[in-house]
This record gives sequence, C-alpha cells and structure tokens, in this order.
Amino acid sequence: MVISHNLRIRGLFCIIAVAAVAMVASPAMGKSKVELLPMITVTQVYDDNIFLDRTNKKSDYTTTVSPQIGLSITSETNDLRFNYAPTFVYYNTNSDKNTVRHRASLNLGQQFGKFLKFNLSETYYRTEQPFEIDRETQIVRRTRNTYERSDASASVNYRFGPSESLSFGYNHSLLENEDPAIDDGITRGPFGRLSYWFNANNGMELDYRYTEGEFNRDDGFPAGDDFESHITGIRYIRRFGQRTTVSINYGLTIREFKGTSEDYRIHNSGVGFSHTFSARTSLSANIGYFIQERDVSGDTDGLSFSTSINRRIERGNISFSASAGQTEEFLEAERRGFTRYRSLNGRFNYQLLKKTNSYAGVSYRHNSSAAGVEDETYQGTVGLQMSFYQYFSAGMDYAYRKRNSDNPNNEYVDNRVTIRVSGSRAIRSGY
Repeated sequence: MVISHNLRIRGLFCIIAVAAVAMVASPAMGKSKVELLPMITVTQVYDDNIFLDRTNKKSDYTTTVSPQIGLSITSETNDLRFNYAPTFVYYNTNSDKNTVRHRASLNLGQQFGKFLKFNLSETYYRTEQPFEIDRETQIVRRTRNTYERSDASASVNYRFGPSESLSFGYNHSLLENEDPAIDDGITRGPFGRLSYWFNANNGMELDYRYTEGEFNRDDGFPAGDDFESHITGIRYIRRFGQRTTVSINYGLTIREFKGTSEDYRIHNSGVGFSHTFSARTSLSANIGYFIQERDVSGDTDGLSFSTSINRRIERGNISFSASAGQTEEFLEAERRGFTRYRSLNGRFNYQLLKKTNSYAGVSYRHNSSAAGVEDETYQGTVGLQMSFYQYFSAGMDYAYRKRNSDNPNNEYVDNRVTIRVSGSRAIRSGY
C-alpha cells in the first residue's frame, strides 16, 4: 500500500502533461485560453502549543517558503486546471521537524459531442500540520509526523435533457501516516446518479455508492476492521417558481465489517427547503430523522437538521450555518466510525478599504462516538488581507482552538498567529 509521495507527485505531473499535450494538440479543440500563474508565498507562524498537549505546552516559530504554479487551459470543449505547491518548512526550536509539504490538485473536463462529458479530479497533500487541509475534522495529531492524503475521482456524465442527466464513476481515497500508531487506509468504489424531471416543476434524483475500505498499521497492533458499504438515496424535488424549492429524501446505508465490529444499517429521511429572498439573501434548511439498526446492540435514533443563511452586504458577506445528526469517520487519524454530532459556524467578510479586506469566523462542534466518548471543539479566526504594487499581497491572522473531551489526552488549547507575504503575476495567451 505504501507509495512514496515523490512517485505520486510524478504520476500527477504525468497526468497533467499528457492532458495538456492532448488538449493543445487536439484539432477539435478550437480557440483556447491559456493562463499560467506563478506565485511565491512566505509566512511566519507563531504557535504556542505545536504538539497540542494539555499540560506540557511547547511553543515554536516556523518559517515557510512556498513557490506555486497554476495552469489553466480552457476552450469550448475542454477545461483543464492544475496547481502544485511545495512548501519548505523550517522550525526555529524543533529543527528535527523541518520538512517539505506538498499540495497538488487537478481538474479535467473533456466534452465528447453535445451530451457526453468526462471528468477527472484529484487532490493530494503531504504535511505534518495537525489540522488537515480543507477538512472539518476534530482529530488530534500531536507528533507532527508527516502524513499523506489523496482523493481522486473519475466520472462520465450523459445529459439527455435540459436538467436530466445520468452519471457514473469511481472514487479512490488514500491516507498514509508516518506515525506507526495510526491506521493507514484506502477507500474506493463506484458510484452513480440519475437526475430526471417529469416537468418544469417536479423532479427526482437517485444515488448509489459502493465503498470498500482496507486498513493496516505498522506498530504490530491490529488495524480497524475492513468493510464494505452500500449507500442508496432517493430525493423528490418540487419547485415553486424560480426562488423556492422543497424536497423529500430518504437514504439507506448498509455497513458490513470483515471482523468483530458490529454490522449496521442507517435509515435517513428528511424534508428540505431552499428560498432566495433576493439577489443578496438566500436560505436553505433540512430537517429529518435517522435510525441506526445494529445487529446485536440496541438501535440508535435521533433528529437531524441543517440550515444555512447567506447575506451579501454592501462591502462584504455574512454567513451562518447549523447542523446536527450523524456522520461516519473511518479514513481519519482517529477512527470513530458512527458518530452523532451538532455544529455551529459563522463567517464574516468585509472590505475595509479598496485593497484591504477583513474576515472573521467562529465554529463549535460536539461529537459523541459509538463508544460513548464525547468531545467539543471551539474555533475562532480573525484576520486582514491587503494587496499592493499590483502583484503583491500581505496578510495577518490569529486563530484560537480549544478542545474539551472525556479523554483528557485529547484536550488542548492552541493559539496561532500567522503573517504572510505573497507575490504573483498571471501570464495569459490565446490561440
């Protein structure tokens, strides 16, 4: 299962090279727009608890230098976007943790005729940061050991009407950890979706996803059980004019483990609502009920809901969301499986001056695992971003995180201050 990060990055570069050559050389491509975006970012970070320890807090300064390259090629039938950024990390005190982070992403869309489209996407990163990139995770990583994650998807979409489509594809996700006490894992499997509208106001969606998960670890202890799962869903949609949509949905998850873990099924049902009040304000909400049926233990049930509101103001944006229900966590640093949760999130962006923006965000999340362990996490961020001399920008932000848990080893308080300076200039051409 172990694949070096250098091999994976070389493979991603091969994909982008082949795709770029094929698109540029294609006689059917027509006129294309090409944009190359080189960038470099330098940051200085102060963290007062780099190992996220409850009692033995250790602070450190880190300096990072991150050159970055972005490539975009678009035409009437093709869309290719690629980004890669290595980040050289230097710790002031804990110099043995010096490393090179990697982050890459690829999105490719290829149209075949009027109705058929192929899509390919992959994101990859390698880092020692305890908080995973782009993931709302509450997992605690203390060692600053490096780990890698890759998420890839390939699909084909056939559009047979104005809003009707049939798509199918394959997902593959991978997590590898240098820490031998954390499970490595792969999840993979096919998926499909059908969207069909009976008329302009009444439609339905059908979903199916099959996933198999495989896990191992390097410290001699047993990894979490492998599993197979089937996830199906059906959704009826009713439009009331251009601004209001109501939906009814039902979903079934079947989780079968290859070991001592207990198999279960999750039934999810709910009613959704979305409304656009104006060009500035929109609201969406869903309320439902879930039941987890376990083969041996008693069943678990509860209400689930989600709501979000977004409001654009004259020089900014305000958003708020809240949700509660159940989730499943397997391909993470800490395998929690079936988990009940509730969360709150708020975000505020405001343009102070022509070239100066401010932002702030707060969040709260409470988890209750199947093992009965409860934890809650508070987070807050505030910052400024400004641009100058056309090609440069600078920013500063402060982040606060606090976690309370039934397991005292997972509790921590962390404060982080970041200063960054970036420079970039787009190079564009068309032919």
